[in-house]
Amino acid sequence: MPTALPTHPPTTAGNQVELALALEIEPESPTALLRIVALLHRRRCQVTEARYRSRINGSGHLELRIDAPRAHAHCVTAWLSALLEVHNVIAREIAAPDS
Repeated sequence: MPTALPTHPPTTAGNQVELALALEIEPESPTALLRIVALLHRRRCQVTEARYRSRINGSGHLELRIDAPRAHAHCVTAWLSALLEVHNVIAREIAAPDS
């Protein structure tokens, strides 16, 4: 049985949207981060940056930057919100620099 996640064919930059995500997650869940990253990978999103902080109120705060397929980028917030460990998701598109 394979232990690594399957790879997907590469996509071109024109078919990707860069998103910045802010998530409030359950800090006591040992699988929250794994479930988030696995979901994004299955949906062909590539995590380019991640930061995790524990808040004073006990919640976990995860900031992600991802490249998502343009055709499905509008669904990322709903996909992540459906995970039990995720309490809140805020997403914004990062504008591509002018060439």
